[in-house]
Amino acid sequence: MSRSYYGLSRVGGIADGFGVGLTAARGFIQDKRDAEYQQAKLDADAEAARLTADFRSKQLDNEAEKLRLIEEGNKAAADRDAKEAELEAEYRTAKAKAEAGLRAVQLSAAEKAEAVAQGQLDAQTREQKNTAALESIAQLDLLIKRAQQTGTQPDLEMINTLIGNTSDTKFDLSTILGADYQNDIANLTSVIREQLSSGQMLDTSDPRILAGADALVNANGGTMIGRTVDSTFVNAPEEYQDGNYRVVSREATGIDIKEGADGLMFSSDVLVTLERKDAPGQFYHYIAPMTDGRVAGSTQRAQVPINQIIDGMGGTAILIDTLNRDMAPVVRAAKIDQMGGDSAFRSAVNGEIESMVAVMEASPSSRTYMGSKTNEELLQSPDDIRRIAEDRALGLGRKTERFGDQAKQTLLQAKFIIDKPLQAFKVEGPDGKLSATMELSDNEVFELASTLEDGKVTARTKEMLRDIAKTKGAFDTNRRLFGQGVSVATN
Repeated sequence: MSRSYYGLSRVGGIADGFGVGLTAARGFIQDKRDAEYQQAKLDADAEAARLTADFRSKQLDNEAEKLRLIEEGNKAAADRDAKEAELEAEYRTAKAKAEAGLRAVQLSAAEKAEAVAQGQLDAQTREQKNTAALESIAQLDLLIKRAQQTGTQPDLEMINTLIGNTSDTKFDLSTILGADYQNDIANLTSVIREQLSSGQMLDTSDPRILAGADALVNANGGTMIGRTVDSTFVNAPEEYQDGNYRVVSREATGIDIKEGADGLMFSSDVLVTLERKDAPGQFYHYIAPMTDGRVAGSTQRAQVPINQIIDGMGGTAILIDTLNRDMAPVVRAAKIDQMGGDSAFRSAVNGEIESMVAVMEASPSSRTYMGSKTNEELLQSPDDIRRIAEDRALGLGRKTERFGDQAKQTLLQAKFIIDKPLQAFKVEGPDGKLSATMELSDNEVFELASTLEDGKVTARTKEMLRDIAKTKGAFDTNRRLFGQGVSVATN
């Protein structure tokens, strides 16, 4: 019984143990499977998360790329719009400039046409005034001769009226009867004949020639004195054409006498002096050609045969002799009467002498009152001083001051101020290299002086220098440009 029990028990125990082991094994396997499943699930979840994150990242990248492309597209579109707007603005600006330029050309042409018409009208008016002046001189001669024949006093008021009728003409008695005018004309006639008879070329630096030419300029330039400078003054710098400047003097300068087709020809420039209306006592200068007066706005020098000048001065000399012999005493008496009598006349003369002496002592080398004598030389001639003072008191002779010396000082000052910017403009020297500084004429220096402000160079000054350089083929070393605008390289 006991073995049987033992055997059954042993088999049962094995079975039980096997069952227990199997159950344990199954549990282990199941646990392993569960762990593997869990790990697989975790791995799957992690992969899914990675894939999801990767997808989202790519999705975000795609969205960012889309946004970037949209932004770039918008920027490109904006750039295109801006470029189109810029081009349109440039077009409108260019069109406006072209239209403005066309209007300026049309206006300039209209102004020039108007100036020509006005010039022709002025020429006709001058001829009419000259004719009327000759008629007044004839009436004056008749009036004086009748008074002499009858032994009566001529009508002094009428004489002054007839003298006034000749003003601002080339037969202006108040100019012709002046001692300075007569002296300058006589000296000019004498020196021309003297030099021509000796077979030598006329010396244009001779002060007698300059003074005589100046007398001719002033005898025919009375209508210019007092006029306001505007756009019809084609030789005046633009800066002086704003209506704030008036002409106070015209003087001969740059006289040229040379051989031409019709023999010796005379030509000259005119130094024009202006005064600012809003600043009396401030004077400015420019140079214009002496024209024949028949073409308005002319910039060409008139070429006059010397023989014609000599003949004209011969006729003037005859007129002067006649006036001095027959009319001068009566004319002077009429003017003295007009100013209040002998006492007033003597007082005026003494005042003129005092003023003249002060000026001459202050500027001894100048030729303020006589073109043929310096102030220092004139101080040694009391008779000349009194004669000129009497003429000034009576309003005879030259009506304006001489500004030649002041103009020379202005030139020197302007040259000093513009010297620094001028050094940048070079032309070929004798060695073929760009080593020589561009030279300027006196007229160009005066034009540049019109652009200075408070004695300093302005942007307009530099612009004008470049414009002048273009006409001279000069080289702007600051801009590396030839005057014609061709770029070059420099070492």
